[in-house]
Amino acid sequence: MKINIHKKRQEITAHLKELGVMEKIDENQIEIYLLNLKSYWDYEEYFKTHDRTIVTHSAAGVIRYAQKVPEVDFQNANWNIIQKLSTEFGLTPKSRAAIKAEKNKSEEDEFEILRKGLVF
Repeated sequence: MKINIHKKRQEITAHLKELGVMEKIDENQIEIYLLNLKSYWDYEEYFKTHDRTIVTHSAAGVIRYAQKVPEVDFQNANWNIIQKLSTEFGLTPKSRAAIKAEKNKSEEDEFEILRKGLVF
């Protein structure tokens, strides 16, 4: 997957600033997110032509054991970072809902304002 990191960073940054959860200092974290995302997809491309496991054989040709290649761990590490940063910046539906709920808590709803006005 081809990702233009600079363009994507601008898109995500603009969206997060609109939500009110982005500061200038956070842009580095967005870049880390995008670099890990790019790396994750690069490994996906790699695995289209390479196996995810290595099988070792004994001298007699009997399969000893199979193990995953190190690239699988690297891809998993990328995915874990992506998940953590996605949650941190409201890039998942659940975290976005929490951010919106936080914003709404600070604003009193119309019924509360009306109720306060009617209390003697």
